[in-house]
Amino acid sequence: MGSHESNPAHQIEVILQSVDSLPTLTPVATRVLNIGSSDRADFGELTRLIEADPALTSRIIGLCRRASLGLGDRITTVKRALVMLGFEAVRAAVLSVSVYDLVSGEAAERDARLEWSVGGEGPGRAFDRVGFWMYSVGVASAAELLAAGNRKLRVKPDEAFVAGLLHGLGKPILDLLLPRAYGRVVELAEKRRADMAPIEREIFGIDHHAAARRIAERWGLPPALRDAVWLYDHPLSGLPEGVAVDVVRVVSVARTLCRELHLGNSGDHGPVDSASAACEAAGLSKKSLDDAMRKLHGAVSEHSKVLGLDEQAAPELLLRSITAANRSLARLSADLEHRAHEGKRVAEVLSAIAEFWRIGGGTGEVVRTLGAMARSAARVLGEGRWGTVLDRGENAWLLCLFDSEGGLARSTEAHRPEQLAGLELATPSAWTERTGVRSALAAWAARELGMDSQNAPMRVVVACEGDGVPGCVMLTTAPAPEEAPDQRHLMPLRATWSAALSAAVHRRATERLADSLADSNRALAAAQAKLTEAQSMARLGEMTAGAAHEMNNPLTVIRGRSQLLAESLTDERDRKTASAIAGAAADLSNLVTALHELGRPGEAEREATPIAEVLGRAIGLVPGASGVVRLDIHGSLPVPLMAEVDGPRLSRAIAELIRNARDWAPEGIVHARVQIEGPDGRLCIRIEDDGPGLSPKAQRHAFDPFFSERPAGRGRGLGLPLAKRLVELHGGSIRLEAGASGGTHAVISLPDWRPAQDREAGQAA
Repeated sequence: MGSHESNPAHQIEVILQSVDSLPTLTPVATRVLNIGSSDRADFGELTRLIEADPALTSRIIGLCRRASLGLGDRITTVKRALVMLGFEAVRAAVLSVSVYDLVSGEAAERDARLEWSVGGEGPGRAFDRVGFWMYSVGVASAAELLAAGNRKLRVKPDEAFVAGLLHGLGKPILDLLLPRAYGRVVELAEKRRADMAPIEREIFGIDHHAAARRIAERWGLPPALRDAVWLYDHPLSGLPEGVAVDVVRVVSVARTLCRELHLGNSGDHGPVDSASAACEAAGLSKKSLDDAMRKLHGAVSEHSKVLGLDEQAAPELLLRSITAANRSLARLSADLEHRAHEGKRVAEVLSAIAEFWRIGGGTGEVVRTLGAMARSAARVLGEGRWGTVLDRGENAWLLCLFDSEGGLARSTEAHRPEQLAGLELATPSAWTERTGVRSALAAWAARELGMDSQNAPMRVVVACEGDGVPGCVMLTTAPAPEEAPDQRHLMPLRATWSAALSAAVHRRATERLADSLADSNRALAAAQAKLTEAQSMARLGEMTAGAAHEMNNPLTVIRGRSQLLAESLTDERDRKTASAIAGAAADLSNLVTALHELGRPGEAEREATPIAEVLGRAIGLVPGASGVVRLDIHGSLPVPLMAEVDGPRLSRAIAELIRNARDWAPEGIVHARVQIEGPDGRLCIRIEDDGPGLSPKAQRHAFDPFFSERPAGRGRGLGLPLAKRLVELHGGSIRLEAGASGGTHAVISLPDWRPAQDREAGQAA
């Protein structure tokens, strides 16, 4: 069967085929059933059949003497039993004895085979067959008494006796066929305090009701008996139409009575109604139930003797019932005590989970979640100092120490130590049993967190484990509790920790990814802007190159001829006009040259140059700037301060900034400051004026070609764009800032400015 466990339908079919393979009733029992069901029974034939088996004869006469007709010892022969009791009573007696002998005999043979096959040890008898048959005789006797006390049901006492005896037939049948597996059913029923039928369906796919119905059909038992073995525990209000309802009612109440009195062992441990309630629901008289309770133990004692069970007097049976009831109560009391203890532990875990959420376990912050884990762990595993070790990937571990309320006391990051190489916090099951790993981890973590592990030894508690869960363990100085919590109880708490910590770690990763994506988007936007600007400048360079070639020659001619014309004219007005034409031609030629330089500035020819020399040249390029520009090189910088730059081009860029500052603050002082800024030690040249400052529009368009906020004719708007292009040739950048007390600060930033020998000396140092 084990090979077909994945196919329930096949498994059920195999079990039913095994039921069909069981032996049939004896020829005597089969013939008696056939005779009893015929319209005209032959007394002589039936007598001869029974008397042919002396053992059967004595047991049938014994059963018939128990009939409640006051006949007593006057029934001494099979023929007299037939005359005094009738076919039905004798047939019921034959059937009871035959079925009991058949099932008990098969069970004995099975046990012998099992003992022989395993060298005499065997699997043991998990199913209490003796106790079960005692219970079955009890149900049969109770059903017989109830039927006798409720004549309106039209159920004969002997028929009720057989139905009660056979009602649980499927249980010993399944035990015969599947002894080891059925032992598991018995064990689970007792452990779960449940009835056997649902557990049978869970394990086998069918229950003992189906097995009993199948064999009852194969043996040809009367319909009333088939209904009893199939539906005895079915709700009485929902019985299907066409079944022997009265028989099922009597057996149902008899079964409830025997379970309430703890008579024998039914194997069921689920809740059961009181016999009084069952009697009322079945419509039986209360008096018949009282009579049955009073006579039951005596009837069971007599019937047990005939069937070959333990010979016990009625008082002894009653004492056994009381003892069984006491044992059941003791088990129930122990079970309730165990459940109360379990409930207490579960309440502690639930309280810890509530504490976890209360102090911030669901905030999505990693450290706060770890603190909530530490505080909730203290609620269950003991008060003390609690720390955590979280695997952050790439051998980086985050260690945190928390106070008694889950607040962060200390944290540090460290790489996994060499003595713990190969230790994966995410799979504690792979290392928790390795000798010395826990103590090594605890000692190392205590040192990293600055804890004195000698005065308060640390112990390791597995916090999170599972696929996709961040590796995390907890450490504590709390002593191990005398009664360690069952891991089943801690599972919900650990699952809560794992889910919250996973969410926090994933949230942090998502935030880092979002930051990285934003940085990438900004870099992409900047790159696109630079690409657009470069493309524009390239087109401008191509255009100005062509313009310079095509326009400079005519402009040179216009300028030269207008100058000659101005020298030859005698009229002052005409000379000024000719000179204006020459000046306009020169301006246009300079504009074309400036545009060409802006579009194609060429390559920077960099060499070590004193920065003071660069600034001095720049001041000299601006007319009138030498008296108003104040040069300030930070006192901590070496003299002379050397920079690897293209001196003429950088001077030209600085000159444009000085010229722009002079235009906006013609009466003020311009400061040129040189200093080192930032963690990368970049060289910054700041040109500061005290003018009116930048307008919002100027902040956006200051470096656009031809943009100018000065009055018309005062500037072409190419100075700042050209300065920007010249600075970018050096790998630097230029920006405009508003001064703290007004004015505008133009800042040139050069990250790669140090001469080669200075860079090599820095690397060597």
